[in-house]
Amino acid sequence: MARNHQTSKYLVPVALLLIGVSIVLFLVSQNGVTSSYSIKTISQTCFTEPHDLDVRGESNSIIITAPMSTPNPCYYAGGNVDFRNGDINVRLIPFPEGGVQVCVQCIGEIVGEVVVQNLSSGVHEVNVTTPDRTVTTSITVK
Repeated sequence: MARNHQTSKYLVPVALLLIGVSIVLFLVSQNGVTSSYSIKTISQTCFTEPHDLDVRGESNSIIITAPMSTPNPCYYAGGNVDFRNGDINVRLIPFPEGGVQVCVQCIGEIVGEVVVQNLSSGVHEVNVTTPDRTVTTSITVK
């Protein structure tokens, strides 16, 4: 009888541990914690004509190309991506390049590219905010 008591005293903590791990794994899969993103600047030029913000879905990824107006072309794209309630919220901000002594004087346009990876297949609501505009769209990821 003592042997069964020893076994049962470990059963409850092990069961609670397994339930806790299951809850954590469920929350991770629901909140997109495994998804990742990168932001880079793909062009820095003097403004010549307006360019459209583009959002497209590819295999397990969403790619966003967003032009932003700047005082001159010596800026780079930064920002963040927030995964909330199944939505993907992207905020892009132009930052001045540090250490640049001389920069051509013209109204600038930089283009930032955001790649959101490791997404589950399906339809994702994507909100993109730049200093120039806000765009909301639904994108299908395969």
